[in-house]
Amino acid sequence: MTGLDAHVEREEERFVVYVRDPADPGRWAAAVHRLGERERQVYQVGDRSLWEELVDAYFRWVS
Repeated sequence: MTGLDAHVEREEERFVVYVRDPADPGRWAAAVHRLGERERQVYQVGDRSLWEELVDAYFRWVS
């Protein structure tokens, strides 16, 4: 839906979701979720809010 590439990695105590714009490697986001925590940290680089685009696409898909 977004044209973005996404990849999930699971480490021992956390999950990391990486999102990147294949047209511009300088645009990316990473969301880190630690097991047992409700909040997550999101890091973004570039002039687009890739994480917000991904979240918006998800909610459009599930509705």
